[in-house]
Amino acid sequence: ISNDNSFISPLQSVAQSPLTPALLEDGTANVDGNSTLYQNFLGQEQTGRFVTDIWRTTANIYGDFYITDHLNFISEAGYDSNKQTAERFSGSLTEFASVGGFGTVSSANTERYILTNYAKYKNTFGDLDVSATLGGSFEETTRASQFTTGQQFPSDDLQTLDNAVIITNGGSNKTKYNFLSYFARSRFDIANKYAITLSIRRDGSSRFGKDSQFGWFPAASAAWTVSNERFLSNSRFLSTLKIRGSWGITGNAE
Repeated sequence: ISNDNSFISPLQSVAQSPLTPALLEDGTANVDGNSTLYQNFLGQEQTGRFVTDIWRTTANIYGDFYITDHLNFISEAGYDSNKQTAERFSGSLTEFASVGGFGTVSSANTERYILTNYAKYKNTFGDLDVSATLGGSFEETTRASQFTTGQQFPSDDLQTLDNAVIITNGGSNKTKYNFLSYFARSRFDIANKYAITLSIRRDGSSRFGKDSQFGWFPAASAAWTVSNERFLSNSRFLSTLKIRGSWGITGNAE
């Protein structure tokens, strides 16, 4: 479509006529609408700017406390911060030349905290190996964002929004949500041949209504290591054979 200027990219230069010069004699981008099918992306390079800065901070702490030879308690805490700012300016040689240039500034800050505590038990009774986990976790996320746009800039050298004649739009948003989970898991290994695993979770999300914030999510699995059976112990063509089946219920927090 010859008048489609909804996006400006180097890919559009492929559709330009090979007789159309990309630059004028003085080195300025050729943005003459009568000689180019699409907006010349070089105009954005010469009189435009798009800069995004991201600051990311992560921190984790972990503690493992042995209560007995078979029981230990683990505590984990994590923090994740993501701060992003973006500035964009499109000047006299871009598709926004008709409005005197266009600028926008936006920022988004996201912080997340995670706290997990759980106990682990492990023991052996003859041919039976038993392990179990019991614990809970809490996670909270806060996000704040804002943006402002403006147009009619007196010069391509004045690219910040305080130079815009008109502030055309702006807004801000802040969200906060959290998750609370309790979980339990047990595993039984018999004679290194048979394994049964049972687990259950109760997860809650603040994104749902008061009467439907929590849900139960059970799961079970069983495995048979056939290759450890006596009738296959001397097999020359089979090294490992395991039959496994599982069942569970999953959910989402969206």
